Amino acid sequence: MALSFPFFRLKRISWIAIFLIVFAFFIGNPGNLSAASSSTNAPPTLGPKVFDLRVLRIWVEEPGKVTTPDDPIHVLIENGGNIPAPSVRVDVAVVAPDGSVAKRTQQIPGLKAGQREEFYFPIKIEGEGEFQLSCVIDPENHFPDSNPTNNQISLTLKRDPKEENPMEPLPDLFVAQLQTSDKITAVHPHQTFKVLFTIKNQGSARTPTTRAALRFSGPYSTETLIDVPPLEPGDEYSGEREYDLLTLEEAGQPPSSRDFPAQFTLTVDFNHIVNEIDEHNNDATIRLTYKP
Repeated sequence: MALSFPFFRLKRISWIAIFLIVFAFFIGNPGNLSAASSSTNAPPTLGPKVFDLRVLRIWVEEPGKVTTPDDPIHVLIENGGNIPAPSVRVDVAVVAPDGSVAKRTQQIPGLKAGQREEFYFPIKIEGEGEFQLSCVIDPENHFPDSNPTNNQISLTLKRDPKEENPMEPLPDLFVAQLQTSDKITAVHPHQTFKVLFTIKNQGSARTPTTRAALRFSGPYSTETLIDVPPLEPGDEYSGEREYDLLTLEEAGQPPSSRDFPAQFTLTVDFNHIVNEIDEHNNDATIRLTYKP
């Protein structure tokens, strides 16, 4: 006699219902899927997008004077992250030898990724002795900066107003020459040319070894760092850098047939390690046309 089981006598509609129930169980419980399958289909992990505001330098052009909008305390701030930074509060304080504190607060605008800006804080410095200058970005930690350890800087300033000549000899670097080879004013992708430069110390003291930054800005940007040897007063350093610009597609830009404004900018002592007579003459620019 043939065996008979009710399980095998289920109707087709019952089999379909069982299949749907099992399928829904696995979809609602991803843990039941194999680890190999989940690791194979996982999306790639992208790097974090962060901003990093940092104080690069704080200085006073002429210690001992009452600072004005033309002669303030200077602060150099940079966004070293890869996304724009928001507008934040910046505090600058001066602690006098007697312990009194003068403070200024400024809401600085947001900085783009890689952008560097100089800001000014007028604070009166009087008397003699040691003054402590300090700068703090976002003192109340309102924003999640990727590296809060570089959000502040301090400087000890010694002043003796009784000195007859308190101004010490200082160097003064500037760009004496910046031009393209054959003085071309339009460049094409993969057109080989050179940028020629001369850096001079027009101050009254020797410079240490410094670095200059040569930047190309156009439909895309590049930066080349140049080591500049020590320069005695009146000495010059000349050099050149060869360029072979990318196409728009090679630079990751959409194709275009229109011309783009472009420029080369040379900045001497770009990381501000030298105290100079004039900090405002460290840049020179050549303006060009980039023709795709």
